[in-house]
Amino acid sequence: MSTLITGDVHSSKAVRPWVQYSVEPARTFREHGARMSSTERSPDAVFQDRLAAGFMAGHVMLQVVGGLLLTAIFVGMGGLFGAIGVAEDELAAIAAGGLFGGVGILLTLFLVIQAIPAALAVWGLWRGTWWRHLMAIVAASLAVTHFPVGTVLAVGTLWCAYRGYQAEQKA
Repeated sequence: MSTLITGDVHSSKAVRPWVQYSVEPARTFREHGARMSSTERSPDAVFQDRLAAGFMAGHVMLQVVGGLLLTAIFVGMGGLFGAIGVAEDELAAIAAGGLFGGVGILLTLFLVIQAIPAALAVWGLWRGTWWRHLMAIVAASLAVTHFPVGTVLAVGTLWCAYRGYQAEQKA
């Protein structure tokens, strides 16, 4: 059993009489809430969590690539309408160009912001943090709205995270 010495070792009792020196058993993982290392969890739990992280990583990549593609399409259409408006001296076409560009940027921001919880879930599942399953549930509930691919990735994430939880409880 490992021990943990608490207190300030460099101070003297005459200067700091309120400092208490004690030897107490070191706290376990569940007592202080730190992440479990891969050696403390069963290999099946680690595999299932990393598989769930792979599903969520696929969702993050689809969000980011989809956001960049939407930006390219909308900003390209905005530039085309703006160029037509300038060439024909049409104020409405110039305004439509700005509108398309702005909508494209807003859609991209929405998709990237929605990918942040999924990226955190990937990081937590891969590293084995104590909050990994909670974040996977949150990210999967956001991903399920992106039918059909996001729904499949969300179901896969939830299934693997649950199987990892079960394997961890058996160990």
